[in-house]
Amino acid sequence: MASGSSSTSIPKKINAKEGNFVKVATLEGLQRENRLHLKVGGRQISILRYKEEIYCMDSICYHTGGPLTLGDIEELVPGEPCIKCPWHSHPISLKTGKKYSKGVEFDSNGKVKRVKAWAPGKRVAQRCFQTRIDSEGNIFADITLSDEQKVGSDRYATDERAASCFSKALEQKKK
Repeated sequence: MASGSSSTSIPKKINAKEGNFVKVATLEGLQRENRLHLKVGGRQISILRYKEEIYCMDSICYHTGGPLTLGDIEELVPGEPCIKCPWHSHPISLKTGKKYSKGVEFDSNGKVKRVKAWAPGKRVAQRCFQTRIDSEGNIFADITLSDEQKVGSDRYATDERAASCFSKALEQKKK
């Protein structure tokens, strides 16, 4: 869920009938584009493939409702893939949903003394979901929400105006 890892290695095949997993895609369908965007349980979610791993997260950015999962994926820290929001360049971990940033140290005159390395924030900003792949190549996601932890992206994940904006951005990207 939001606090755990959300990736699944493609070669791994497991039984998805345990828990609250629902079928969201197939490996075959995901291989064509490496990203699929859909509405499940009233939420806009995206299934993403990066370096043979499968991730699932809310499609719409926690910050201002932008089309997060249309952004570029890069590793700011080795082994930690992040997706950058195309609107404000906020990098979000595909594994944890935490926003990455660089700390800045100032001298006594208020000038930048040192820029620190990329580091994750303390809070989960973007909801991520566990994924599983069965022996037939079906991708399942557990989109069960835990009431104990609200995250920033919950605000926009079911918002129809944000979903409409996401759809328009997706159409523009396809052109």
